[in-house]
Amino acid sequence: MRASVCQATSTTRTDRQSAIYAALLEGIEIYHVSVASFSGCPYAKGATGNVATKDVVYLLNGLGIETGVDLDQLV
Repeated sequence: MRASVCQATSTTRTDRQSAIYAALLEGIEIYHVSVASFSGCPYAKGATGNVATKDVVYLLNGLGIETGVDLDQLV
């Protein structure tokens, strides 16, 4: 049996991409992202939203990781 782990990245600072990168280094492959960073977090006061999908795709593309998402069409 394989366990699935995912990460939802809502922070009160602008370090969402670094949190994604750190999780990636630990083997996490599933991330909850949002459109244009619209969302929030009921557990972190002041968290303005999850990391934007385009930012994660840009990060992963830069690392040479295939996402299957066309960044130009996404933007």
